[in-house]
Amino acid sequence: MAFSKKVKNNYTSLTIEQLKKEIAKYESEYYGMIVKKTVKMPDNPMKIRNTRRLISLLKTILREKELGIRK
Repeated sequence: MAFSKKVKNNYTSLTIEQLKKEIAKYESEYYGMIVKKTVKMPDNPMKIRNTRRLISLLKTILREKELGIRK
């Protein structure tokens, strides 16, 4: 799933601290889904994939802001 520009713009406007909080929130949600997946079949398997991709998008935006590429 490619994220729309609207989704990307929502996250690019966040500060570094806010991005770190979002990453922590989605990582804990992701690991919870992985644990549930091992126990039983997940309700929505695509949600696991999309959450993983969102985490990587947030980490990319965070790193770009730290390097000064994205302001």
